[in-house]
Amino acid sequence: MIPDKTDPAEALVERLKAFEGFRRYVYECSEGRLTIGYGTMIEEGGHGIPEYIADLLLRDCLRTLKTRFEAQRWYKALDDQRQSAILEMGYQMGFEGVLGFRRMIEAIEQSDWPRAKAEALDSRWATQTPGRAADVAERICRGA
Repeated sequence: MIPDKTDPAEALVERLKAFEGFRRYVYECSEGRLTIGYGTMIEEGGHGIPEYIADLLLRDCLRTLKTRFEAQRWYKALDDQRQSAILEMGYQMGFEGVLGFRRMIEAIEQSDWPRAKAEALDSRWATQTPGRAADVAERICRGA
């Protein structure tokens, strides 16, 4: 839907967008406060982000990760359960972070699921978040 510029509320939104400008990443405003988007202060005392926006961000990130992983042959060959586990790893450590698990990926390519699990757990990631890493590694091993 194209916004009606004669609507005062829409005119205000467009005016604020023009003056604030859009920033995709967090920055410090002129008052030194953490801010994002069109000047939305996100630290304590500011507007923060509503849960529905956090949900949209999570889903957008997962779509981006899925698209990037789908370019990897080893990922495309996985069942849904294993793909989901890899996406969870990617959400936590980024696409490049997962690609750093070269030995795990090699084991996945060979369908050596116990080894893939062991390689996933032989990592700093598993030391930092042991419960989550154990759960994800088990899902990689078990699959659908």
